[in-house]
Amino acid sequence: MSPTLAVLLVLATVGCFHLTVFHARHLEARKPLRHTDSLVFHATHCFLFAMIALIAAWCTPHGAYSYMFVATILLQTVLVVIQLFEDDEAGRITIGERIVQGVLGALQGAFLAVLTPELFAWKAAPSAVDLGGHGSTSIALTACAVCFGYYGLRDVVASLRESSTDVGSAVH
Repeated sequence: MSPTLAVLLVLATVGCFHLTVFHARHLEARKPLRHTDSLVFHATHCFLFAMIALIAAWCTPHGAYSYMFVATILLQTVLVVIQLFEDDEAGRITIGERIVQGVLGALQGAFLAVLTPELFAWKAAPSAVDLGGHGSTSIALTACAVCFGYYGLRDVVASLRESSTDVGSAVH
């Protein structure tokens, strides 16, 4: 297993732990004013990370495709940071979650650091996507992607429910 995949697997596993332990509490604790926007925002970040995990598990992007992969990683990173600041500002982060967020931030930085040399090699190659797995690492990353996809879908459903409730209460 390459160092990049090893760090990504640890990042994805800790991310799944974070979603499983802290996310349900967040669904209940979000302030009503921006709750729907926050859910959609979180769903987007979950879907992007699921996509990153699946791409890393089963593909190697080269050329222009490597730039799209990096753009996805950077967008997901920015969304996580914005979500963290929003939750922190609203006072929704417990000490335990703050610690896990710190670990996730360090792992995200480590992932970007070990990925960078590979990206230079990928961008120099002709544009293509090589398909191929990495054995049990690909399976584990796929399981993490399913976890992120589940929580993303859960957020979308919750935001749709909330939107329909808001529309119903506005009509009455």
